[in-house]
Amino acid sequence: MSLLSALNTATTGLKANQVGLDIVSRNIANASTPGYTKKVAPRENALVDRQGRGVRILATERQVDFRLTQNLRLEESRSARLNTVSAFLRRVDEMFGRPEQQTSIAYGVSELSTRMGQLVDNSSDPGVRAAVLDQASALARQLNQMSAAIQDMRTEAENKIGFAVEQVNGALKGIEALNREIANRTAGNLTTADLEDRRDAHLKVLAENLDIRYIQRGDGQITVFTNSGHTLVNEKAAQIRFDSRGFVQPTDQFNINPAESGVGTLTLVSAGGTEVNLLADGPPRQGAIAGLLELRDERLVEAQAQLDELAHSLALALSERQTNFTTGYSADFSTVPALADGDRFTFTYMEGGRERTVTAYAVTNMTGQSLTDLRSRVPDPDNAVFVDLSAMAGPPPVTAAQAVYNALAPQLPAGLLTDPGGTNVMSVSPGSESLVRSMMLRSTSTNTLEGPQLALFADGTSASGMQQVPYTGSISGPGFAKTGFAARISVNQSVLADDTKLVVYDRGSGDLAPLGDMTRPQELLDRLSEMRLTYSASTGLGQANNPFTGTLLDFARTVVSYQGSEAASVKQLTTDQNTRTQLLSERFESESGVNVDDEMAQLILLQSNYAASAKVVQTVNRMLDDLMSIMR
Repeated sequence: MSLLSALNTATTGLKANQVGLDIVSRNIANASTPGYTKKVAPRENALVDRQGRGVRILATERQVDFRLTQNLRLEESRSARLNTVSAFLRRVDEMFGRPEQQTSIAYGVSELSTRMGQLVDNSSDPGVRAAVLDQASALARQLNQMSAAIQDMRTEAENKIGFAVEQVNGALKGIEALNREIANRTAGNLTTADLEDRRDAHLKVLAENLDIRYIQRGDGQITVFTNSGHTLVNEKAAQIRFDSRGFVQPTDQFNINPAESGVGTLTLVSAGGTEVNLLADGPPRQGAIAGLLELRDERLVEAQAQLDELAHSLALALSERQTNFTTGYSADFSTVPALADGDRFTFTYMEGGRERTVTAYAVTNMTGQSLTDLRSRVPDPDNAVFVDLSAMAGPPPVTAAQAVYNALAPQLPAGLLTDPGGTNVMSVSPGSESLVRSMMLRSTSTNTLEGPQLALFADGTSASGMQQVPYTGSISGPGFAKTGFAARISVNQSVLADDTKLVVYDRGSGDLAPLGDMTRPQELLDRLSEMRLTYSASTGLGQANNPFTGTLLDFARTVVSYQGSEAASVKQLTTDQNTRTQLLSERFESESGVNVDDEMAQLILLQSNYAASAKVVQTVNRMLDDLMSIMR
């Protein structure tokens, strides 16, 4: 090897160590910079005519495990969804409280029963009557306020989805631009390490909002997909459009058809202009957006349904007029009154050796109304039929008995019903297996003096600009009465104006019960504390074929406990998931992050190598000087 060759080799070593010192200094300077990964400068033996001629420095690279990074992004998506859901459910849980807390809705129902019990013992005391109305008003206000709080949270989720979509679109554009620049630098054999760090920061934003997956191409670019397969970034970035609806109300529900949806829809617009409804075709399952959608369209809707069911059951339980049409082994329809929307017949009979109960609901007009939608609005859809009130109009007019018969006949055992024109519309012979056990008409009484029942609660309040009307529990129309009723429930103004209606009622033929009579207060107390009701499965309690049944207080306590259990369950899942994400993040940091101690050790090694290379240069230089002196 010639002296000049040795000098050139030592010089390449000096340059390599200079590059190494530069990278170490950058690593140390950015040790605490978010998103910065450790950089290294790969080296290789420089060959000239197959002979070693020093060292060659390659383009600076990141020390990153691509597969580990993908797994970390997946865990970050899961954590983001659970953190979002948990934060909202904690607020819902705090609002519902605990069954024994005075601020809980269950305590409000219990306290109304307590005040009604005091009225039974002191029905002539105006102070006790005022206390009952005060508690009823407080309970109605609490339902109003809780409903408003839930809709505020749904509105907040709607707005946060819009903000998250803006972040996603910005990240997609950023990835598109960086992809292009990385491809250009890769073609020129230039380093792309810092650009890849910046691109990873955009991928992190995407992962925190959506569940994504991505692949890296040979030119250094990445292609990003949703987890359902829709392309987000290829050569060009797609964009997500969100048509936020602003303020959300209880009746504003998600519909897969954007034209019929009361809330915003996510639309993916590809670079070529093709549009895809993401909520209909591959909705996000992880990430903050998935959590916000889950809250807006499921969990908070369910919480509202629980409040609405409680308000609905409270109003109907107290105002329900019950008429028994059972006579012996038959149910006599000949005296069925004109039906109103919301009225319902309950039939109990034997079928196959088992007792079965079917409820027929009166509906204003069945035209254009889906049976699926109607069944979703009743507590026990598997045992529900519907009576079309519009079918009673002429010509020729159809009686209530005929309308009920027409609705029931196709769905009940053959022979159970007889000619609706006869006296006994629902009749069987003794000894038959299908014996009618009972037939009860349940309708809403709006006359505050009629019978022991009382319409203590009404729909709407004049204070908020809505005319107060009787609550019937109608199931007709796209926005049936129960939806959002917790936001509208109020104490009947006619009862507020005359609290003696809590006691006085018509016992028949104009005979009014005196103020000291305890019949109506006792009836109302029994309905509040003893009457067992069936509640809709839309509340999340029970199933369609096995709905939750119990008293009003049972239901209120179960709802409160349910929200507490849901919040605790999601909190535990969130804690576990965050632990997994943290462990993976720590592993990533240990492999790709900057360890200052390691860098200092590397610095010492580079310093030693640099000194050695410099020593070689000095030695060769001195030998060249000696050679030149000899030649003189």
